[in-house]
Order: sequence, then structure tokens, then C-alpha cells
Amino acid sequence: MNEIEDYKILIADSDQVSVVLLKDALRAEGYEVMNALDGVKALGQAITGQPDLILADIALPIINTRKFTQIIRTNPRTKNIPIIFMFPQSKEPRGLPGYRNRFLSKPLDLKKAVTMVEAHFHRLRRVQEVTRVDKEIEGDLSQIPLVDFIQILSMNKKDGTITISRNGQKGYIYLQEGKIINALIDKIEGVKALFRLFFWGEGKLEFVPHRSASPVRIQSPTDNLLMEGMRQLDEWSKLKEKFPDEDSLLKLKIEVSQLPKNLRPITQEIFLLLEYYSRVRDIVDNCSFPDYEVYQTILTLLNNGVVEEVKREAKDKKAAEDLLLSPDLVLLIKEELSPAGRPKLSREFGKIIVLSSSLDNTKFLVNACSTIPGFTVNRDLISDHRSKTRSTHAYQFGNLGDIRLSENVDLGVFALPLNERCKPMWTAFSHGMLGGVLLFDKASKKSLPDLKQASAYFQEILQKSLGYILVTDDGISKAQLNQIRKTFEVKKESLIFPLSRKHPEEIASIFKKLLKTVQE
Repeated sequence: MNEIEDYKILIADSDQVSVVLLKDALRAEGYEVMNALDGVKALGQAITGQPDLILADIALPIINTRKFTQIIRTNPRTKNIPIIFMFPQSKEPRGLPGYRNRFLSKPLDLKKAVTMVEAHFHRLRRVQEVTRVDKEIEGDLSQIPLVDFIQILSMNKKDGTITISRNGQKGYIYLQEGKIINALIDKIEGVKALFRLFFWGEGKLEFVPHRSASPVRIQSPTDNLLMEGMRQLDEWSKLKEKFPDEDSLLKLKIEVSQLPKNLRPITQEIFLLLEYYSRVRDIVDNCSFPDYEVYQTILTLLNNGVVEEVKREAKDKKAAEDLLLSPDLVLLIKEELSPAGRPKLSREFGKIIVLSSSLDNTKFLVNACSTIPGFTVNRDLISDHRSKTRSTHAYQFGNLGDIRLSENVDLGVFALPLNERCKPMWTAFSHGMLGGVLLFDKASKKSLPDLKQASAYFQEILQKSLGYILVTDDGISKAQLNQIRKTFEVKKESLIFPLSRKHPEEIASIFKKLLKTVQE
């Protein structure tokens, strides 16, 4: 008896002509085939006959196909039986539950139907083979599709971690008793990370059995997750040519105040992100919704003329991908931050302290930092946006965002209040400080005493290096340069920087020069 003869198939279809043709085609390949002409008989055959696969028409009589599927999925004896649905070409089914579902259009192409059945059992044998015992498993996504792999692990209630590696990047899926409890790619986790892994399509696969210590970030049933992920993947393949390039820049064409009040949550979040990011990739990465939904919403906004796309020049794209600091300087910063005895591979966090003369200048700095490769804005600034009081407080004190310098070195851009009464806070939060900036503009005369106090305290008492950033529309004159140097008693003219409102990307160069003082 060969492998095919071990498999039993149930055909549930009221179209007797289709049943006869399909039954003969499958039997000719060596499969054992049963059939039923309505939902009631199909349920009986499924429960008593225990088929390995069901081919079901979407228009079953007596008990309709949706109800038939629900009963199959909730019955312990039948819940793991895969179903391939057959439907007229003009009526593609939607909403049928279960990640094992596949679809065949009618009138049936018998060769295609047999090929799909054979492919299903081939994948099943392959995955069963590698998951038969509790051991580490390695494979390739081209040989073991991720959905089928998770299917078998779920059926066998496995604990462990699936690791997918592709182009130097790694993603993780955490299972507990066969249920997906979390997924992770870099800083992205949960359903968003899971669906992104489905989109990879290629890479190396590894499963390590163990009791996962991952926090539970995913609550949805595994069936629903995998079905929705497959649906999004299918939709993505149809629309991806219409989506904007990930390196394209987006610009809001209307005032935020003109936007409707009853926007969908995903649309609201994208508008908020547009205040901090312009590049499509950054918006997609920082939006909490799955990638496909974000791209789909951006496409709708583009088509409706609410947002416009600006193609990034090739030279600008290259510049955006350049590292903020050289590897040698990052290593030097890591050594500066690492206490004696800490493991070399431990993660370190440094700070650039920001003391700003106004809320508007701080907001401009955050927007400017979004042009720095590896910068991620603090999500509290986005989530607190609807509350003016909380948002203002967040800009005055706390983390504005982080710059990823390397895999184990992060640099926080941290705001402190300028008021002299906050000196104890200045001291407390100067730990890990690699440098700081005084941020001001031509209209900062009222804040000048506080700026001078802060400058003197950081340099003389804390012995910390400061940069002086003048936010300007028209550059900095020699007279202004001399005035700043005199007012703040700046010993090095090279630490005075103009930051143009027209060219916020200059902040990267300013931070580079400021951080190079670590070498001195």
C-alpha cells in the first residue's frame, strides 16, 4: 500500500455530476473516497468515517456550509480535518473559519483539483515528519510552509519557539500548548509581527521545544489568526504594485483641523504619525496595525488626495541608510557607558539631554530627529497627543525618542525642564549623558536667564559637554555667533549650531559633531 492509499477523502456536494467526476479522478490516483449530497449526511460521514480531508461545496443543502464548518471545527473528533471549499467562480467565499481552508472554483478543473489534494498531503507528510518528536527542528520555508508548520504544532499542542531567519533578520513565534501567544521582529510584536512573518515567504525555519517565557500579546484563536493572515497575504499580492514604495515620503495636503472627527482608529493613528515621520517605512513600522492594513489605508488617503507622495531621490535614499556614527565611535560610546565587569554584549543606553526655550522648538527637534536613521519617536508623545496638557508635559520632561546606534547601543533624546528649580532633576538625569543641547531661537529673550543658568550648571558643576542650537529660518550671522559665544561663555565655537527649519535633516550632522566629543 503506497502513501496515497492511506488517505481518506470526503466529498460533500449536492451536484452529483461533479461528485462522480471528482470521485473517479481521486480514486484513479489511489485515494479512498466517500461522498455525501447534503450537510447532514456529510456530518455523519465526517464523524464516523474520520476522513483526512473534506472537499465541500459552499452551497450544501439542509445544513448550510457555514454551519457545517462550525460543527466540524467544534467537534473534538473532527476539529482538525482540513477543508477545501468548492465555489462558483463568480462567488468567492468570505468569512469561512479555519486556517486549513483552501478554495477550488467550479466548474472543476479535475487536474487542478487532484494537484491541490496531492500538494496538501505532501505538505502534511513533510510537516508531520519533522514534528513527530519533541526535538529541535530545522527546515526551509520553501519546503515547509509556515502556516502548515504551525498547523501541526497547534494540533499536537506543542510548546516552544519558531525562529525564522531571512537576510540577516530574525523573527520569532511563541507557542504555548499549540496556541500562538506572541510574535516578535525587532521592536515589533504581537499580531503585527505575526502577519509580517507570513509575508516573508522565504527563509530558514527552526523550532525549539520549551515552555515559552514570552508575555501573552496575542489572545485570538490560532485558527482565526492564520486565516486572516492568509487573507491579507492574498490581498497584498493583488494590490502590492499599487502601494507606495517603502522609501517614499508622504505629506499631508490639508490642515489637521480640517479632518473629520469620526475617523477610523487606524486613520487617526497614521495622521498622528505623519507629524513625526514622513517615510512610508517608518509610518508602517510605528503604526500598531498590521502592515497590509496600514498600506491599504495609505493608498486610500493617496487616492482621495488627502496625502501626497514624494519620491525619494536615489542619493537621498542612500544618505538615509547611512549610519549616524562610525562603528569605532559607537564602540567607544559603549565602553564609556559600560560599568566595569559588565558583559561585553550587554545592551547600553546613553542620553542626549535637551533643554529647550519653548514647546514649539522641542516639537521641531523631534520632527527633525525623525530624519535620523534608526530614530524612533516615543509613542507616549503620539498617544498623549489628544490631551494638550499631557502632551505638553511629555515634551517638557522625559524621553522624546531613541536612536539605535547598533544592536546593543541605544541613545535616548531626553528633555529636561529649563527652570532653575529643577537643578536636582538635572543632576539625577545626567547619568549616562553623552552630551546635551540648549535649544533656542531669536524669540527666546525671556528664557535667556534660565538658558544661562542651565549652561553654567551643566558645564561647571556637572562637567558635561553642551551644544548650542539656534533654530532659525535664515542661518546664523557672524554677529549672532559672537553673541551666543559671549552670552553662554562658549569656549569652542564648533559647538554652536544653526538648525534650519527648512532643512531639519541637519540635526544628524549636529548630533554627530556633538557625540564626537566623547573621543576627546
